Amino acid sequence: MRFAAAALSVVATFAAVAGEKQLKFERLPAAVQTAAKEQTKGATIVGASTETENGKTTYEVETTSNGKTRDLEFDKTGALLVSEDEVDLDSLPAAAKAAIQKRAAGGTIAKVEKVTDESRQKDRVRREPGRQPA
Repeated sequence: MRFAAAALSVVATFAAVAGEKQLKFERLPAAVQTAAKEQTKGATIVGASTETENGKTTYEVETTSNGKTRDLEFDKTGALLVSEDEVDLDSLPAAAKAAIQKRAAGGTIAKVEKVTDESRQKDRVRREPGRQPA
């Protein structure tokens, strides 16, 4: 039973990223390149990809600046759809920080991102299972 659950988890993870295709930045549509350059002034572009889901193609540009990551998702016209900005856990309001630490119990908080999607912001945590919080 444990093996079956692990296999399903691996398959589900693979399926989630199977539609993503890595690209060179120069291969992105011109409108996306222009918008990305405007949004990432002073940052280093470290990757680009495209993904088609439910017939909708989006383009992601991955950047770093001052040791923090920032990922941007655009449509083909260069409109920014989503930004994921790495933030310090200590920069969050006390209640949000406490909730994240509670949820990460038994694991290490590897990264906290502020995700902006259509003017809505939320904090997202990536946890490494089995590792103790610092």
